[in-house]
Amino acid sequence: MKSLHLLLASIIRYGHMVLMLLLVAVFVALSWFLYLYVYQPLTQATLVAELQSSVTRISIDRRLLRQVLETLDKERLTTLEIQTSRNPFVSTPLPAIETPAAPTEPPSTTTTP
Repeated sequence: MKSLHLLLASIIRYGHMVLMLLLVAVFVALSWFLYLYVYQPLTQATLVAELQSSVTRISIDRRLLRQVLETLDKERLTTLEIQTSRNPFVSTPLPAIETPAAPTEPPSTTTTP
């Protein structure tokens, strides 16, 4: 009987602290839930709406696009003529390099008496 009385006394003594901690934990969990599932999606939706309104709509001229693509394909498909291209494996003599003449001494600026 005495242990039950001590148990009830300790529950009553620390009950308000436990209740306050429980309320704080529920408040933190509720705040986190609202932040993740309400605030962030609303912020992202607002950002998407702002970006969509700032994007300019451009109409594409399909005829011109087709011409450009055809021109690029023609340039890509041109054949390389091997006979006229330079062969990097053939050794050609290097051009002669002229060696500069020996430098001459500059005239002295001192005079002798």
